[in-house]
Amino acid sequence: VTLGSQARDDLAEDPAAPAQTRNETRRGVLDAQATHTGLEEHRVTLGGTAEWTHFRSDGFGAPDDHAFDQAVFAQDEWSATEALTVTLGARRDE
Repeated sequence: VTLGSQARDDLAEDPAAPAQTRNETRRGVLDAQATHTGLEEHRVTLGGTAEWTHFRSDGFGAPDDHAFDQAVFAQDEWSATEALTVTLGARRDE
């Protein structure tokens, strides 16, 4: 499991004009993954992620927006023989 956050504040100055633009970005992320090896000849991995982002600026148009992204996935690694491994996986992002 991974849990993280980021806060970023930027100040952009235009040397040709007395203008400043402030940008703020906030981001959070949660990732989780688990692997199960209890099935003979199979290794099953399940996981998911979620990410939140918020952006605000006092620049052109004064954007103030946010996004939420999420994904889940599953994968099976099957050792069919000693020389052959078959991997089947699926992922859904939103």
